[in-house]
Amino acid sequence: DFKLVENGKRHSVNCARCPDTLRVVLERCPEVATQIRGSLIFSRLAGGTVVRPHCGPTNARIRIHLGLEVPDPAPRIRVGTEWRSWEVGKCLVFDDSFEHEVIHPGDK
Repeated sequence: DFKLVENGKRHSVNCARCPDTLRVVLERCPEVATQIRGSLIFSRLAGGTVVRPHCGPTNARIRIHLGLEVPDPAPRIRVGTEWRSWEVGKCLVFDDSFEHEVIHPGDK
């Protein structure tokens, strides 16, 4: 993970490396940098990864996953009983307190 903001605290070195991303997010959602649970993180999911079913500790956190690069076959996420796949340029939004899991069937 490459963290720009974690739990409302900025990682200054990483923020300096991604100023445009930080600016756009903070213009549209300034709470990311001020709320104790606010985070802005770039993540990469390796092929073959399985994230076992789990629930976040509170419903005070909404997750927003934006697909920047999505391999074929696309990783899949289950939230509750619903399965979705990432798509480039589209967001998956879900309540972190709902049970969720991820499967990346590819090798990239």
